[in-house]
Amino acid sequence: MISIKVDTSGLDAIRARLSGMSKQVNYAASRAINSVAFDAMREGQAHITAGLNNPTPWTVKAWYVRKKASKNDLTASVGWSDYLSNKRGHAAEYYLSQHWTGGARKIKAFEARLQRAGLMPQGTVSVIGAAASDLGMVDARGNIKGSALVAILSGLGAFTEAGYSANANGRRLSKSKAAARHVYWAGKPGPNTPNGIWMIDEKHKSGRGRLRPILVFVKGTSYKKRLDLDKTVEKSRRNFDKYFETELQNALRTAR
Repeated sequence: MISIKVDTSGLDAIRARLSGMSKQVNYAASRAINSVAFDAMREGQAHITAGLNNPTPWTVKAWYVRKKASKNDLTASVGWSDYLSNKRGHAAEYYLSQHWTGGARKIKAFEARLQRAGLMPQGTVSVIGAAASDLGMVDARGNIKGSALVAILSGLGAFTEAGYSANANGRRLSKSKAAARHVYWAGKPGPNTPNGIWMIDEKHKSGRGRLRPILVFVKGTSYKKRLDLDKTVEKSRRNFDKYFETELQNALRTAR
């Protein structure tokens, strides 16, 4: 979260000059600060859209005005939503933090389940295998579809948390027919093959079926810093004087 605090040191002089108009000065200042905050929100959303590869609308809109200023509190704030979580329960600040701080990619919820089940080595992350794309398990944004993940985790017995009864029957649980009708296996099939999640492709042209990669486990990757939201907020702060002058004139004109 980033507070929108602007230099209001000159307000006392304005209040003194406009005797009896203190409320109008504070009101104008609060409206000007809120205009700055919404500028920072829009600038930040545009920055996220340009800086990330095809972000979801949810991700972009999770950067918003968290608090507006009032005439009694001349502070606003912008930041990531605490309560808008994705389907896996993670807020944007969790899974995007590496993009503005740099560093290792955080593991995803399904990867954590695979690790707890002993199916995915610690210190690795998953990348999508060719079979997942071929079978339509990948959405338009390049992520494994949730229905496909349910079928895969179910088939591997990787649902371990209390409240889940999904293990061992992907056909019954998944709307993704392409995912639910396959048998999945976790491991390293041979000395020259990667570790990962594999499926048995019974329709392979050899007639014998073969293992094809759905997810491949690779060493954890690091991100370069791609977002600088502080910079977008600082840019928006520069508009305060312009907004304040307009709002003050409006407040004085309508004062009673």
